[in-house]
Amino acid sequence: MRPYSRLAYVLAASLPVGIAASSAASAEPPSLTSVRAFDSRDAMVIPGPGAPGPGAEGRGLRGRDAHMLGTHGAFGRLSRGSAGVAAGARTDDPCSPTTPTPQLIEMHDTLESLDPMQPLDGQFSSPMWVNHPVSDGTLNRWAGQGAPFSSVSDEVLGDNDTRKVRLFANFSPSSGFYFGWRTVLIRENTGPSEFTRLVLRPDASQPLRGGHESWINSTDSTWSSETVSTSSGFISTRLLWGGTNTNPDSSLPLGPIDHYYWLGPPGGPLFTQTKFIGSAPAGFNVGDPVPVVVGAWHRLIHEFDSDNTIRYYIDYLDGQGEFLIGEHAILTTPYLDSVGGNATFEIQGETHYVDNVFAIGYERLLTPPPLACCGGSYTDDIEWLETGLLSAQSPRWTDALSSKASVVQSGGNKWIRQRNIFFDYFFREEFRTSLPPTHAIPGMPFTLCVDAHVSSNNRVIRGVSARATHSSVIGADNLAFRHFIGHSDPNDPGNPFYTPSLYTQINPAFDYTPVGTNPFENIAEVGVDIIEIGPFPSGGAFKTVCTEIDDHHNMIVTVDGVPYGAGLAAFRTGVVRMGFESRNDSGGFNDELRIDNVVLMCEPLPLVTYPNLTLVYLDDLEWAIPNVPPGAQVEDPAAPTRWSSASHVAVRDLGASTRVIEMENVRRDTDAATPGGPGFAFFTQASTELPEVEGSDTRGWVAGGRFMMTDGATTRVWSPSGQDPSSSTLLIVTRLVFSSVTQTFWVLVPHPDDDPDAVPPVVHEPIYIDTGAGLAEAGVGFHEWFRLTIHQNLDGGITFRVNGRLLRDASDAVVFARSLRSVDDANTVRTHSDLRRLSFSSGDEAAAPTGSILYADDVTAWALPCVGDATGDGFVGFGDLSIVLGVFGQSGQDLPGNIAPDADGDGVPDDDVVNFEDLNAVLSGYGAECD
Repeated sequence: MRPYSRLAYVLAASLPVGIAASSAASAEPPSLTSVRAFDSRDAMVIPGPGAPGPGAEGRGLRGRDAHMLGTHGAFGRLSRGSAGVAAGARTDDPCSPTTPTPQLIEMHDTLESLDPMQPLDGQFSSPMWVNHPVSDGTLNRWAGQGAPFSSVSDEVLGDNDTRKVRLFANFSPSSGFYFGWRTVLIRENTGPSEFTRLVLRPDASQPLRGGHESWINSTDSTWSSETVSTSSGFISTRLLWGGTNTNPDSSLPLGPIDHYYWLGPPGGPLFTQTKFIGSAPAGFNVGDPVPVVVGAWHRLIHEFDSDNTIRYYIDYLDGQGEFLIGEHAILTTPYLDSVGGNATFEIQGETHYVDNVFAIGYERLLTPPPLACCGGSYTDDIEWLETGLLSAQSPRWTDALSSKASVVQSGGNKWIRQRNIFFDYFFREEFRTSLPPTHAIPGMPFTLCVDAHVSSNNRVIRGVSARATHSSVIGADNLAFRHFIGHSDPNDPGNPFYTPSLYTQINPAFDYTPVGTNPFENIAEVGVDIIEIGPFPSGGAFKTVCTEIDDHHNMIVTVDGVPYGAGLAAFRTGVVRMGFESRNDSGGFNDELRIDNVVLMCEPLPLVTYPNLTLVYLDDLEWAIPNVPPGAQVEDPAAPTRWSSASHVAVRDLGASTRVIEMENVRRDTDAATPGGPGFAFFTQASTELPEVEGSDTRGWVAGGRFMMTDGATTRVWSPSGQDPSSSTLLIVTRLVFSSVTQTFWVLVPHPDDDPDAVPPVVHEPIYIDTGAGLAEAGVGFHEWFRLTIHQNLDGGITFRVNGRLLRDASDAVVFARSLRSVDDANTVRTHSDLRRLSFSSGDEAAAPTGSILYADDVTAWALPCVGDATGDGFVGFGDLSIVLGVFGQSGQDLPGNIAPDADGDGVPDDDVVNFEDLNAVLSGYGAECD
């Protein structure tokens, strides 16, 4: 068994949620003492050798994929520059929400609806509910270690011949504590893999209870039973047993662990042995340790009361009833939305069976203010929160484990208090709150205010910031503004250690050194990274800090109504969240930051009108509000948006009724690399929905628009895609890349070694091909508008046109590509030939100058065949006839009127002459729309 130590627990319990530890620490399997959260699948994926991917910083299990208890948490991780996902459905009247009445809810799951023939992970069960708020038929989602570690079994075990979950080790993995199984309580199933969790809480009239029946074949491996509050990012309780402890400094006994232990809160023993409290079963006395039950079914129960006390019970299922075996103060949070367990899988052949999972409690319902600008403002006065730990009270507020933020009430008023208890000099976001998505537009600035207080003689630098997206990535490009309360430089003891003033960040690229590196490497430099804008003494009353931002990035800061600073500029002109940060200096142990009354003075954006989502499609963007990201524009409050976009992408008005999308390279921190080569990376900046077209040998499509590049210093990527009909996954058809390294176009094509007809099919990662031709060869220069279209032709091939001319490679041959393909879970090859979206991406090349921009306008799509379309606009009319007649009788490559014949449907005319066949094509299709 992995050794335990008090230090390991302190570090695990104190690491901030969502901020990664050092690379060396990340490679170590998390300890059994970790109470940190998991990723979106409730477990960190650790790919085996040859399987790189998300979470690849861990070790594989001898070539197999395995799920380890993760270091990821409630703080989201979005790729920088990511366009994210288009907004989901909105309530019709967010300013008049209904307040549901909490119900006592019971859930009992016999597991009979689980399928023994399928992996446990991802299955849904049909539990029995009492007072479920949505439907008594609501399913629960199950998660588990990959097969064969976690599975569903219907073998007979004792007197139990029903279905059950089995944890099983078929080989000994590397040392560590691994994810085992979990069932997630669901309030509402909103899609095939989308759901809202049901969070339960205790009440004075009814404690919260959760647990399951358990059976093991020996105590040679370590197992656990636990409840989890996934919304808070932490486990709530953990019972632990089995395995062998070899660490004499651990609070566990040396040797085999043949009694149950509970993981205690900070300040007490790391592990505490259970004992019979108040009563004992036959053959035992009160105070006796509780031995692990082997080879018999028994029930383990976790209970929370309204006084924040946790109790554990065991029921031997022999008619004697339940016996109290442990109690302690709250570990992390008094709520649960999941019941599960984990294991070391250290001994081959060891098994743990679980059946009859249950949970009983009141639904966790708080009534936050409507997340909308209602009557000119959004106000969160904190009064709706409950006193006690902030963790898991509501997704409106999220805090890191290191913050220990609490809701405090005094004199009839509530506020949030965060203390500096983990002094390591690292700067981290300790807690944050969501805001109504708000953008400054011409004539309509917004103002964000908060009441802030730092304790007397404070010595801790605090940050108050706002971001334009929900990303928490260090150094993300979504920072709208950041103010610092206080400044110090531990590297220069000759200067005052702490200056009690308010500072504003002026360098958007500055960020304190992330956790896991030397905390003294990156200290804010006054005049370069930050500027002092006014006094902010510690102690005393709350101070109201307000920040006004207009559409030109002008920023006005006031404290208690007094203007601070001059000529300040915001980094972004929109906000969706506000964060409160701390550099946990050792000189300020227990120093406090208090927050109250978050007020956003705002107005909802005017509604817009999208173009009809029909073929022929043309989006000229004239409907959009200037200086607002395209993904923030809303047509119907109850419907998804047409666009998604990164925070720094905005609609710009170039005058003369020309509104365009501006996609600037703002990060500039990635080394330039050729497509597909080492270090090649790009980030989606904007993406738009298009009318859906299903590609076939009788129906193709065209997608594109007008574009302008200010320079070739930034890689640019155009990606048409369809959508998996069974999920929201986009299926990329191809990619056209302009490379900043080679100054040429590259095309993403299927791998030449693919064998889609093999059993099972062989489909490799696609590869990039350099065409050897750039903008100049296509007849286009920088700072010039050009029309780019991507054609999925009837023969299944793809061609590209720039200003109507076929894109040709360095040898003057037409550039052809084939649709990409993939293999689904049923080993069926999917050819990505459908159209649903068009995405625009860019690299973050560090060598790019400020103002390296791609502009986009007139996004268009139409269907093929489009007989007679010489202008390339999806219509056949007088313009096409004029072009053909204007060059009639001429010969040569890429003549604008050369459109026929195309007998093989590859999008390339079969001859190089404009004659009667081209004229007949126009006349036969005259007046047609290519839909």
